[in-house]
Amino acid sequence: MRIIMVKGFSKTGKTTTVTSLARELKSRGYSVGTVKDIHYEGFQADKPGTDTFKHAEAGARRVTARGGKETAIICGRQMSIHEILKYYKEDFVILEGDCGLKCPAIITGRTVDDVKKRICPEAIAISGVIAGGIAGAGGIDAGSEEAGAADEAFLAASGDETGIEDEALSAADGAAHCHAGAEREETGNPILGISETGGRTARNAKHSDFLLGLSVIDGVTEVKELADLVERKTETQKQDFDVELTIGGEEIWMVPFVRETLKNVVIGAVKALDGYEAGKEIVIKVK
Repeated sequence: MRIIMVKGFSKTGKTTTVTSLARELKSRGYSVGTVKDIHYEGFQADKPGTDTFKHAEAGARRVTARGGKETAIICGRQMSIHEILKYYKEDFVILEGDCGLKCPAIITGRTVDDVKKRICPEAIAISGVIAGGIAGAGGIDAGSEEAGAADEAFLAASGDETGIEDEALSAADGAAHCHAGAEREETGNPILGISETGGRTARNAKHSDFLLGLSVIDGVTEVKELADLVERKTETQKQDFDVELTIGGEEIWMVPFVRETLKNVVIGAVKALDGYEAGKEIVIKVK
């Protein structure tokens, strides 16, 4: 299972990017699952008066509505993202919104300021509304006067106004999630243009480490390029789930490094024993 997060402020193109990417990945033969992180305090999956709502009112911790075409499992609390992912077995899972998981992330925004406030070490690309207004979409050469003028015009139009935040993070919390380069004093706006290799990147002449190297990709018109990037950046996740650890019947989430380490330790301990064959399932129980 390979996981990618799409995060940003409200109305910056997260859902458009998610649905476009999901559609493209499916067309490539992958199975796709999604998780939508909702920060609206009044959100409620079930409604008062339904039979399933009455089940929960009666004390059921988990209620399942099983219909002819859909099945919904309703839990009366916020589950951690690790608990939720246990239910997924798809090739790709796309997380919409900041779920707190450390995984490759696509940052969406309307303005440069939006992107600055959501950028993080796990970011692999910038997309959303801002991606559609960057110089170069019409074949403008990097470094040209035309590109520079288009960049300046776009930045002047976009300004530094921030959209309504749909993540449960204060400005201070958001800053803590940013790249270390963002912690230094910043002046001016990043220049958005085209890299020498042809891929569009966001770069800042005065603080080149802040956004340098992040491709700016329109999640709709350039979705194939975005999907190519996602495939490359999540390649190492493909075998992450070939090791499972359960304690007291509960599966324990492990980061890829711990999972791979445990796998190597177990194989190293048993491969000299009679009956060991590479590729066969190994089950160890400790009571």
